[in-house]
Amino acid sequence: DAASIPARQRTLLGAGPLRLRGDHATVLLLPGGRLGDVRLLAVTPSCAQGESSSVLVDRVLTGGAGARTATP
Repeated sequence: DAASIPARQRTLLGAGPLRLRGDHATVLLLPGGRLGDVRLLAVTPSCAQGESSSVLVDRVLTGGAGARTATP
């Protein structure tokens, strides 16, 4: 709720702890809305209370058509 993520995009793809700018945070990977996109959220523990200031990073990483992939 704090990051205003639509309900249909709240499927958790992955999560883990980290320190960001000196703060304890959790990184969450969610669907980005379009095929191949992933939304990366980094949130503080107060995110559970719905505080909007708890969202440290909210980025959509595009992976659709035209995205470059590394080849060995």
